[in-house]
Amino acid sequence: MSSSSSPKIPLPNLLLMGLLTGLLLSGCDPAQPVPEISVSPTSVTEELVSTPQTAVSTRTASPTKTPSATPTSEPLCGDSSMVPYPRADHEMVYDQHREKIILFGGRELDFAAPFRPSATSSRHVSETWEYDQCGWRQIETPHSPPNLDDFDIVYDSVRNATILLGQYTPIDNPESGSVSMMWEYDGQDWRRMTEINMLPYPRIYSEMVFDPFLNRIILFGGYIRFEGNAGEISQTLVFENGSWRNISDEEIYDYPFPVEFPIMVFDEARNVVVLLTPKASNFTSEFDGTGWDHLMDLPNRDDRPTMEFRRDMLVLYGDMVYDTKRGVAVAHGTSGTWEYGGNNWERIDSAGGPHSTWHAMAYDEARGITVLFGGMDENKNPIEGTWLYDGETWVQE
Repeated sequence: MSSSSSPKIPLPNLLLMGLLTGLLLSGCDPAQPVPEISVSPTSVTEELVSTPQTAVSTRTASPTKTPSATPTSEPLCGDSSMVPYPRADHEMVYDQHREKIILFGGRELDFAAPFRPSATSSRHVSETWEYDQCGWRQIETPHSPPNLDDFDIVYDSVRNATILLGQYTPIDNPESGSVSMMWEYDGQDWRRMTEINMLPYPRIYSEMVFDPFLNRIILFGGYIRFEGNAGEISQTLVFENGSWRNISDEEIYDYPFPVEFPIMVFDEARNVVVLLTPKASNFTSEFDGTGWDHLMDLPNRDDRPTMEFRRDMLVLYGDMVYDTKRGVAVAHGTSGTWEYGGNNWERIDSAGGPHSTWHAMAYDEARGITVLFGGMDENKNPIEGTWLYDGETWVQE
């Protein structure tokens, strides 16, 4: 990839980055047990798998009937109208092995971003849903992550598992501090990955992707609090061979802008991570596994996805997926649908679709469509239904 000079970072960000890099032990800290104040002899493990917070409820219907097997090429779907209740800030990934979309988490639509976690902070509901051409189905698992402050998830196509990295602050004792935790979901149950000794320092509003070419997870950006200091960071960490490594201190590393709310996808045709940072002048960067290229020379540098991040309202623009069939990144937010194939961004004016924020998207490889669920419009009204994009237009299911 061609190299370019690193963008100038304001002095306060440089000072904060320098302080944080020196204090955070290369971006990772030892995995810690979750501190809790309890009046009963409930163990930490029991606390983590206790009944989830019910800030987001579900619309219930008759249980899905399991159809009898018949010789047909199409799957038989039970009669069910169960759909996740409208929510915001949830995450979705596509399980390639089982050909299902996994949805986890979600907040109430009028939530406040948990920059300073407290007993009244908005936290994610601990719900797991799956979606395929038969519709939505809520998955009741024996174990589940707790009500997290924030999290990222990816699908590891080598291990055939959904991996979650999140920040947790004890609800009953937020002053005890936040911890990082990793969980994995195999389609049957969630398991806390306690075997990982060194975890990234607790953070919110970062972004994570899985690189199947190098068989590793890449984590970038976010917002952290550390010993009285707080702010956006530009760290890049990788998880491979069972451990996390901070590559931000390596000589080859070229810093992107410190940023929260980045969105990333892995371009499987070109084997690069595509990063869009709406808060930093909508810059597009690519990561080839060793360093970032900030693509300052894109042909349409003044015509890129303006994803409508409004700092005064803390409104997130949208989400981005990689369409493996057409070989393009697809981003969607209140400004519409945009596509990027490695040369320039193109707005798809004919696509239509909801003018949504805080929604989640995943690309269904089996059906060749992008699936969007949840979020809200500019007036904080919920986005109803499930939306499907085939590369031409959005259709509400």
